[in-house]
Amino acid sequence: MALWESARASAKPFISTFDNDMKFLRGENHWPTPQNYRAKIADQHKARTTRPWLFLSVAQKVAVMLDAEPSIHVEPDKDAVTLEQRQQITWALQHELKRLRWNQVAERVAWNGGGCGLGLAMVSKRRDKLTGQITLEHRSINPARFYCDPNADTLWDSQYVVFEAELPVSTIRDMFPDKGWKVKPQKTPIGKLMPSETVRRTNEEILTGPGTGEISIEENGIISKRVADAAFVWVRDDSLSQDTEMVVVKDERPGFDCPECSLQFEGAVGDCPNCGAMAEPVTLPQQTEENQVFARMYPYGRLIVLTKDVLLYDGDNDDEIDTIFPFGVYHHYVVPGRFYTYGDVSIGKSGQLAANKNMSQLINYQALASQGYLEVPAEVEAWQAIGNAPGTVIPCDEIHIGQARVVSPTPYNIQTHDILDEAIKRDFQMVVGITDVSVGSAPTAPTSGVEVEARQRAAGTRIGDH
Repeated sequence: MALWESARASAKPFISTFDNDMKFLRGENHWPTPQNYRAKIADQHKARTTRPWLFLSVAQKVAVMLDAEPSIHVEPDKDAVTLEQRQQITWALQHELKRLRWNQVAERVAWNGGGCGLGLAMVSKRRDKLTGQITLEHRSINPARFYCDPNADTLWDSQYVVFEAELPVSTIRDMFPDKGWKVKPQKTPIGKLMPSETVRRTNEEILTGPGTGEISIEENGIISKRVADAAFVWVRDDSLSQDTEMVVVKDERPGFDCPECSLQFEGAVGDCPNCGAMAEPVTLPQQTEENQVFARMYPYGRLIVLTKDVLLYDGDNDDEIDTIFPFGVYHHYVVPGRFYTYGDVSIGKSGQLAANKNMSQLINYQALASQGYLEVPAEVEAWQAIGNAPGTVIPCDEIHIGQARVVSPTPYNIQTHDILDEAIKRDFQMVVGITDVSVGSAPTAPTSGVEVEARQRAAGTRIGDH
């Protein structure tokens, strides 16, 4: 429990923004929400555009990364391994990667990395209930539920890692039949049944089904998931175990036993070397001695599984992985000294908001230019409820005729807008690393010599056209 709590507390300042970062990447929460009704009314006709520059930038990077198929090269460890055998091994590994959905998992990991800076994939084992055969599973996991050793900035330097999984209680009972029944579930509402005139529920019903886990239906029709947070803690434990091993020094063998002095000895003749008496032939017993043997207590690490109230498992890690941890980590940007790094949302958020605001101001100007404010005399009540329907009749005194007028903004400098928009675009591209040349198009502004040279070499091509 101490490892779980300490790792989560250290990671909380970084992972608390992950969910909002992914929403911002998808185009949500780009504009502040009005805090009261007056602010809502004042902003209801204003343009709040979202230009998905961040989304397209991450999509471009993901496409480039996934363009490269994994290359498998098999090196023989013995001369007896033929080229045909190596090809068969290569084909088997390629088939296994496809079965594990490597491309789909890699895409999800890359999107998580681009959004919040950290992408994670996990390998686990599943045992078939009928045949007992073990197969591997490969999936991406939520980086906000992964807690690394606070004293490490890479996975291979960590002494322990924690993955906090939300599991149905039925799954926990299947995984740990001895102690799983002790876990207290927490209910997470997922919906409500429609009222029925024929079915009346008086007690809570608990249903279990494939793919749904375990759900409960309460008397008022609320449907909830019965789940629990289970922490899987992998520890790099170098503890040694000491054991006593009996070693056979000599096996049973023919020899002699002296009846006078009871000496047992080996030899070709039966005369006792001690007293000289004639010895009788016998089979000498096996000779052994004790040795102290030291071994690693946890050769593949120590695994601890617990919930908030029950310790489910504490022992050897069954996964025979030399690096202990069954995870693959992708850092979008590397920050020395930190495991939780930055994604494109963190560094490109300012440019994205500036682009949104610049375009919104242009649209707001266009709205005011075509339908400006109507300035009317306050003394004429008929002007107070006027609409824009054609043929509207407005009775007023003769002295007020012709006094109403439309107030339009001053002419908009579209050239300034275009220059500002291009400057924002170039600044955004420089920050996130996606420029005109990198997507195969002609640059719209002065570029570096390296960029121009790269464009000349890759003329007519487009990277990651997906």
